Amino acid sequence: MWINAKSEKGTKLHRNRSPWTIDASSVGGVEDLNHIDLILNDALKRFLEISPDKHRSVLVAGKGQGKTLALLYKSSKYRKEDIKCLPTGDNLIERIPSFHLKPTEHELIKSLSEKEDWGLIWEVSIAAALMCLFKDDGNQDSVFGTLFRTATNQRINSENVANYALWLIQSHNNVEAARKALPLVREYVQKLNEEIGVFIDNIDEALEEFCDPLHFSDIAAGIDTTNIWVSSQLGLVDAIAQYKKHSPKIKVSATIRIEAYNKRTSNLDEFCEILQYNTHDLRKIFDLNVEMEDEKSVACPSETDMITRFFGRKSFSHDRVVSNENVPVEEGIFECILRHTLGRPRDLMRIGGYIARHCLPSERSNDKKLRDAIRAGAAEVFEKYKGESFPRWDDSYDLFLEFFPSNVVTRAQMNRMANAFELKYSDKTHPGCYYYQRGLLGTNREQRQFFLPPNTFPASDIRIPTKDCFYLHPCMTVALHDARMKSEVCKSQFSDQILCGQGLPKSQGAAEFPQLKRFRFGIRENCFWFELDGIDLPLPRGNSHPRLLLAIILRSAMEHGKDLMMNEHLNPVAQKLAQDLPPDDSLNSWNSATTPTLMHMFNQSKVKSGVPALKKINEVLNEYPFCCNNGSYNATKDEGNGRGPITWKKSDQRGTNAYLYLGVCRSSEIEEVKDTTATNGL
Repeated sequence: MWINAKSEKGTKLHRNRSPWTIDASSVGGVEDLNHIDLILNDALKRFLEISPDKHRSVLVAGKGQGKTLALLYKSSKYRKEDIKCLPTGDNLIERIPSFHLKPTEHELIKSLSEKEDWGLIWEVSIAAALMCLFKDDGNQDSVFGTLFRTATNQRINSENVANYALWLIQSHNNVEAARKALPLVREYVQKLNEEIGVFIDNIDEALEEFCDPLHFSDIAAGIDTTNIWVSSQLGLVDAIAQYKKHSPKIKVSATIRIEAYNKRTSNLDEFCEILQYNTHDLRKIFDLNVEMEDEKSVACPSETDMITRFFGRKSFSHDRVVSNENVPVEEGIFECILRHTLGRPRDLMRIGGYIARHCLPSERSNDKKLRDAIRAGAAEVFEKYKGESFPRWDDSYDLFLEFFPSNVVTRAQMNRMANAFELKYSDKTHPGCYYYQRGLLGTNREQRQFFLPPNTFPASDIRIPTKDCFYLHPCMTVALHDARMKSEVCKSQFSDQILCGQGLPKSQGAAEFPQLKRFRFGIRENCFWFELDGIDLPLPRGNSHPRLLLAIILRSAMEHGKDLMMNEHLNPVAQKLAQDLPPDDSLNSWNSATTPTLMHMFNQSKVKSGVPALKKINEVLNEYPFCCNNGSYNATKDEGNGRGPITWKKSDQRGTNAYLYLGVCRSSEIEEVKDTTATNGL
């Protein structure tokens, strides 16, 4: 999965090492660790340092960045120096198991929202584990009394820090008892004169389920459960700071998530190292895994360049993206794979492993098969990322995917889509913000495409920027295609004709590739037909009033703009359409010499159910994701015509002036299809 210094010098790697290892969760002892290598960038060198003046205690990163693997290597390094360590035995690091809290313990939960209390818990728990390591029962009794004894007076006799921490968070009384014991704890650790390494991992996962707001939003009034998750990790950093202060020989090393670190309110740089990988690092990680592949599993075994060795070439052609000369764009294979990831080693392993398993070496010369394998591997990245995120992914937002017609959308399109999403989920965060916060929706920054890092902690102050266009992350391509085709509302082909990805050149957005007019209408088989964004909008059969009314409105909009005086006479095309209305009692007073007003038609024309035609049109349009231009309906709601993108209001109490507001699309986006035979396939 990662590369070490020896392999950089050309040392032959052991063939028992497994390529494309997703994570280090299965690694236990040193023997397992020999199957995986670690890349040594500057951040990891500082974290792995043992000397006191260079030692960094806490490795900070998101999921999939290799925190656990680095901590395993650090523990192994200590043991090779014959330094006494916790945990003991074959386990190199202590993986904190899932913690379970009692939702009824409101006072305790309130306390656990503070990092200071978590600092107390970790500081005391580490000291208790050290007492057990040195079999110091006497000090444990004198320092803690009965705190760590069961109801049957049995002492918690464990070298695992988690067992003591779990005991303390069972009740508020236990936390307070630990607080009273803290001065004696610090006196005890100050007296320890032997160098000891303590290695703690997985605190984030220990509390993820309990702290997830989707499942436990009402544990205690006014308590945000995500604060417990954050405080548990920042509290460990506080505890480590205390150990450095009171007993420098006790070196506690741990991992925490970048999401929690970003919530810090004080400077922790002295203790923490943020793990990040640049493109060069990620390329070395990929190359190492190719090097570990058996010769039968690569396309060109004799090649020294690892991309050519694995794929038989370095680049391939796009199937959907073309240049200005209408020639398929050529892209480097590794660059293509990298932009389909979220910039994490785990994602590279997932896509590389998928290609190794599902795309034979002989098939990697086929552009389509290779690209399909990359997209399928990236689809796994997206699905796994949703499962790894904290707070957990809200499945309600999967609905938003089917609204995207292409991988680049304008701000107007985004507003319409958000409005349609709000119709179904009015209590949810703006869907654009939801995807943007998670690094799945990008914008332009300094003439380049920019996506937030994948593990950005969602916060109300991180809003979707006011940009002209937005990019969809390539890892969602398969999900977007599937959502669009399966949608009952937006069933049509998803377009990804623009190259998207972190750091790629700025795109002009939807204007860069051919677009259908947003609204098209015409007469098909003597019946009015119309579609919005390529989707047929069927109004009730058997009555043409709504269809004709909508045609009149749209033709008027083309000539007069979005705000139309209702009491003005119709344009010539609208007049002709109005004359084609079938006989109706309410229209008997009309004759060919009389031109009806829009107001009169709104008031008189009905569908068979008796509902005004304009209201029926609005009801239909409300079901579709692109029904409004500016992200919200017009504020006016008329009971007769309904709430929707087409509405009207009177400008004065007498009603002498009334305006029609068309929020469906701009005049330039409306097209009348005159060749009706060409519309049958739409």
